[in-house]
Amino acid sequence: MYASSSVQKISTVEFRQLADKISAGWSEGNAKKAASAFSEDVVFFETVDNLKFSGREAIYQYSGGDDSSSVDMNMSWHNLVFDEEKQLGFGEFTFQLNSSYQIHGVASMTVLNGLISSWRQYYVESPLPWNGFVDMGV
Repeated sequence: MYASSSVQKISTVEFRQLADKISAGWSEGNAKKAASAFSEDVVFFETVDNLKFSGREAIYQYSGGDDSSSVDMNMSWHNLVFDEEKQLGFGEFTFQLNSSYQIHGVASMTVLNGLISSWRQYYVESPLPWNGFVDMGV
Protein backbone atom coordinates (compact mmCIF):
# COMPACT_ATOMS: atom_id res chain seq x y z
CA MET A 1 0.00 0.00 0.00
CA TYR A 2 0.99 3.60 -0.57
CA ALA A 3 1.55 5.91 2.36
CA SER A 4 -0.93 8.74 2.55
CA SER A 5 0.39 12.17 1.75
CA SER A 6 0.37 14.59 4.65
CA VAL A 7 0.90 17.63 2.45
CA GLN A 8 -1.97 20.09 2.77
CA LYS A 9 -3.00 21.52 -0.59
CA ILE A 10 -4.94 24.75 -0.93
CA SER A 11 -7.53 25.88 -3.46
CA THR A 12 -7.38 28.84 -5.82
CA VAL A 13 -9.67 30.77 -3.46
CA GLU A 14 -7.36 30.03 -0.51
CA PHE A 15 -4.34 31.11 -2.57
CA ARG A 16 -6.08 34.41 -3.27
CA GLN A 17 -6.69 34.85 0.46
CA LEU A 18 -3.02 34.12 1.17
CA ALA A 19 -1.85 36.65 -1.44
CA ASP A 20 -4.35 39.21 -0.13
CA LYS A 21 -3.00 38.72 3.41
CA ILE A 22 0.45 39.76 2.18
CA SER A 23 -0.75 42.84 0.31
CA ALA A 24 -3.03 43.85 3.19
CA GLY A 25 -0.24 43.43 5.72
CA TRP A 26 2.17 45.53 3.70
CA SER A 27 -0.45 48.16 2.91
CA GLU A 28 -1.62 48.38 6.55
CA GLY A 29 1.91 48.57 7.94
CA ASN A 30 1.41 45.21 9.64
CA ALA A 31 4.60 43.19 9.11
CA LYS A 32 3.36 40.36 11.34
CA LYS A 33 0.25 39.89 9.19
CA ALA A 34 2.26 39.86 5.95
CA ALA A 35 4.90 37.49 7.34
CA SER A 36 2.25 35.06 8.61
CA ALA A 37 1.48 34.07 4.99
CA PHE A 38 5.01 32.65 4.62
CA SER A 39 6.40 29.36 5.93
CA GLU A 40 9.01 29.34 8.71
CA ASP A 41 11.67 28.31 6.17
CA VAL A 42 10.55 30.42 3.19
CA VAL A 43 13.09 31.52 0.61
CA PHE A 44 12.32 34.99 -0.79
CA PHE A 45 14.35 36.05 -3.81
CA GLU A 46 14.27 39.55 -5.27
CA THR A 47 15.88 38.97 -8.66
CA VAL A 48 16.49 42.56 -9.78
CA ASP A 49 18.64 43.45 -6.77
CA ASN A 50 19.82 39.86 -6.27
CA LEU A 51 18.55 39.87 -2.68
CA LYS A 52 17.72 36.65 -0.87
CA PHE A 53 15.91 36.34 2.44
CA SER A 54 15.49 33.04 4.26
CA GLY A 55 12.88 32.40 6.93
CA ARG A 56 9.71 34.07 8.16
CA GLU A 57 11.65 36.29 10.56
CA ALA A 58 13.65 37.71 7.63
CA ILE A 59 10.37 38.45 5.81
CA TYR A 60 9.07 40.14 8.96
CA GLN A 61 12.14 42.39 9.05
CA TYR A 62 11.97 43.00 5.27
CA SER A 63 8.34 44.06 5.81
CA GLY A 64 9.34 46.71 8.34
CA GLY A 65 9.58 44.58 11.48
CA ASP A 66 8.58 46.22 14.74
CA ASP A 67 8.53 49.62 12.99
CA SER A 68 6.26 48.52 10.13
CA SER A 69 3.41 50.82 11.17
CA SER A 70 5.66 53.82 10.46
CA VAL A 71 6.69 52.59 6.99
CA ASP A 72 4.59 54.03 4.16
CA MET A 73 4.11 51.15 1.73
CA ASN A 74 1.32 49.86 -0.42
CA MET A 75 0.91 46.71 -2.49
CA SER A 76 -1.89 45.72 -4.81
CA TRP A 77 -2.43 42.63 -6.92
CA HIS A 78 -3.72 43.02 -10.48
CA ASN A 79 -3.87 39.40 -11.62
CA LEU A 80 -3.38 36.16 -9.72
CA VAL A 81 -3.17 32.68 -11.22
CA PHE A 82 -2.84 29.43 -9.26
CA ASP A 83 -2.21 25.83 -10.33
CA GLU A 84 -3.86 23.76 -7.60
CA GLU A 85 -2.13 20.52 -8.62
CA LYS A 86 1.39 22.00 -8.54
CA GLN A 87 0.61 24.47 -5.72
CA LEU A 88 2.30 27.15 -7.81
CA GLY A 89 0.98 30.69 -8.18
CA PHE A 90 1.86 33.86 -10.03
CA GLY A 91 0.72 37.41 -9.50
CA GLU A 92 1.15 40.75 -11.22
CA PHE A 93 1.51 43.52 -8.67
CA THR A 94 2.28 47.16 -7.97
CA PHE A 95 4.32 48.07 -4.90
CA GLN A 96 4.88 51.60 -3.60
CA LEU A 97 7.24 52.76 -0.87
CA ASN A 98 7.21 56.22 0.73
CA SER A 99 5.16 57.66 -2.16
CA SER A 100 8.37 58.13 -4.16
CA TYR A 101 9.28 54.60 -5.25
CA GLN A 102 6.98 52.42 -7.32
CA ILE A 103 7.49 49.09 -9.05
CA HIS A 104 5.32 46.87 -11.22
CA GLY A 105 6.20 43.22 -11.28
CA VAL A 106 5.43 39.54 -11.18
CA ALA A 107 5.87 37.21 -8.21
CA SER A 108 6.19 33.45 -8.55
CA MET A 109 5.06 31.66 -5.38
CA THR A 110 5.27 28.02 -4.34
CA VAL A 111 2.85 26.92 -1.63
CA LEU A 112 3.57 24.09 0.81
CA ASN A 113 1.15 23.09 3.56
CA GLY A 114 -0.94 26.22 3.11
CA LEU A 115 1.87 28.78 3.28
CA ILE A 116 4.21 30.37 0.76
CA SER A 117 7.49 28.44 0.86
CA SER A 118 9.25 30.25 -1.97
CA TRP A 119 8.83 33.62 -3.65
CA ARG A 120 10.69 35.02 -6.66
CA GLN A 121 9.89 38.48 -7.90
CA TYR A 122 10.79 40.28 -11.09
CA TYR A 123 9.96 43.96 -11.47
CA VAL A 124 10.53 47.29 -13.18
CA GLU A 125 10.56 50.67 -11.47
CA SER A 126 8.02 52.98 -13.11
CA PRO A 127 6.16 56.17 -12.17
CA LEU A 128 3.24 55.12 -14.40
CA PRO A 129 0.00 53.77 -12.94
CA TRP A 130 -0.62 50.07 -13.64
CA ASN A 131 -2.93 50.66 -16.63
CA GLY A 132 -0.49 53.10 -18.23
CA PHE A 133 2.36 50.67 -17.65
CA VAL A 134 0.45 47.77 -19.23
CA ASP A 135 -0.73 49.94 -22.14
CA MET A 136 2.91 50.69 -22.99
CA GLY A 137 3.39 47.01 -23.76
CA VAL A 138 6.13 46.72 -21.16
